[in-house]
Amino acid sequence: MTTPARLDCIQHPGHESCACYGACVPDSGDAERSGIYGRGRDACHVGVATEAVDIGAVSRVYGPEGSKEWIVTAGVIATGLVLGGWAVRLWWVGGRRKAGA
Repeated sequence: MTTPARLDCIQHPGHESCACYGACVPDSGDAERSGIYGRGRDACHVGVATEAVDIGAVSRVYGPEGSKEWIVTAGVIATGLVLGGWAVRLWWVGGRRKAGA
């Protein structure tokens, strides 16, 4: 369970990013940890204990619904693969043209 103590939000033109900070008591019975980063504005209700999934990170827990952070990671990996494939293709085609000249 995690109990949010504060909600910090930063607003930019057309965008708002919120982080919820509080304390977490692991289901394993370990000691309470404070300063834990949790979910954003929609799921953060200061002072109300909510379910949380402790993934073992020092300062982070997730809600039962999971996280969408994997989307950014997948995008970065896909971009790297595309750029790497493009570079290999240029090298491959350039080498074949020199050999045929």
